[in-house]
Amino acid sequence: RDRHRPGEGVEPAKVEPVEHLRVVARPELVILACPRPDDDRRARGDLGDRAQARVPAMVHVFIDGFDDWDIIEGQATVGHEIFHDLGDRVPDVVLVPAGGGGLLAGVLYYLRTVYGERTRVIGVQCDRAPGLAESLRLARQSGSSSEELLPLEVATRPTIADGIRIGRPGHRPFRVIRRWVDDVICVGEESIYEAIVYLYEHSRLVVEGAGAVGVAALLERRLRLAPDTTAVVVISGGNIDVGDRKSTRLNSSHMSESRMP
Repeated sequence: RDRHRPGEGVEPAKVEPVEHLRVVARPELVILACPRPDDDRRARGDLGDRAQARVPAMVHVFIDGFDDWDIIEGQATVGHEIFHDLGDRVPDVVLVPAGGGGLLAGVLYYLRTVYGERTRVIGVQCDRAPGLAESLRLARQSGSSSEELLPLEVATRPTIADGIRIGRPGHRPFRVIRRWVDDVICVGEESIYEAIVYLYEHSRLVVEGAGAVGVAALLERRLRLAPDTTAVVVISGGNIDVGDRKSTRLNSSHMSESRMP
């Protein structure tokens, strides 16, 4: 991007306050709020339409948050970090948060390149926005007969993992995911809350719901892991507002009598 040319960001009207403050602190960005009703089946689509409508008038280039090859390539650097940090060890399983699919596709492609089939790569979604899991299920059940429908657009519901609340995954990441991913699983809202608290109590990490779904999958025991398993969980995102109404449960859970010494 031309560093001297202002850019525009389009965000939902109900974006986390802490995330909004980080964005508006950038003076070169102009923020356009777009309503996102709780029952909107196009939680991401409305934002994309709004953003693309601005492109001709402003002589800008629209950059999708996940349905873009350059974005996917950038997300693949997380896979490189895993490879670099583990050294000679080969992970048995890697859990990656998934919404639109950009992060999962990038990490998946990189890990398949360096580890091949030795490593299982699993995407994790919240069960209130299962677009990727449902799309993968349909693709594997019906094959090419469902090609025109994929990826699916599904109804979503409010969730603490709003960072991965995507009604329809990206076409580009889905092409990578359907070819190489081992599975995409969904976790419940309660487990995500528990995972956020667990990460804070045991690792002193402040993680948003979307970033904690991999740990939620482990807490739900969705995977059978042997004691000597090398498991990697991608934890991404710290945009969580502890003063928000949704976070009241986190505060009460953390301070509950069962957790006090």
